[in-house]
Amino acid sequence: MAGVIQYFARETNWTPALGLWKEDFAASLLWSHDEKLNTTSTRVDSSVFYMPTRSWLSLIKGVNYDHPGRHRRYTARVPTIPAINFDLRCDWEGPELTGRLVRADLEITGVLEIVKVTSRNESDALQCSLVNGTGPLEDVLIDTQNDLADLLRPGATATLLQICVYHSKHWSTWRDGLLLKRVGKAGNIQTFERIGIGSIRDRLLEDGTSHAFRGHPETIKLL
Repeated sequence: MAGVIQYFARETNWTPALGLWKEDFAASLLWSHDEKLNTTSTRVDSSVFYMPTRSWLSLIKGVNYDHPGRHRRYTARVPTIPAINFDLRCDWEGPELTGRLVRADLEITGVLEIVKVTSRNESDALQCSLVNGTGPLEDVLIDTQNDLADLLRPGATATLLQICVYHSKHWSTWRDGLLLKRVGKAGNIQTFERIGIGSIRDRLLEDGTSHAFRGHPETIKLL
């Protein structure tokens, strides 16, 4: 795996970031477990191989970026706007990529929204909505079976971090985001783990804008 990453880094002049790429960091966060496997995945044992939840390397089973909803938006060449600022720092004990990862700090500044599960349909897809009432959450995919079980508990909520925005004059604005669960605090900063992805489709308002970017940005640490 390290050899493959190093090869593509040389070919593209991009900077690897634990399975993601710094130069396309916002979009590269939007991976999902492979739906063709018909199940959610499980995470690797962090005591054996530590990898932060934001990276697809933390999962045992296959992942992809080819979710139908996002694929349609990418191929439509809709302008994409990253909705986050980030500060990423990784420390290795030994050679980078092949040594032991001892620190993988990521601070992200973006708009957070609270999400709750409203139902689960016959095809086993989660139906979610934003607590502030701005719209339903679509294309929801949860990373692991444990995360899914936690999210289905009565009264459970998750946090949506807006990652990318797609604007179009001809149809609704889309916001793709990460679903997160809060795990604690590091100083004054809330810490979260990734549990999945989801998308919001906004109807354009009378002034031609949408709800995108209307929240107050917060800085969090994503583990």
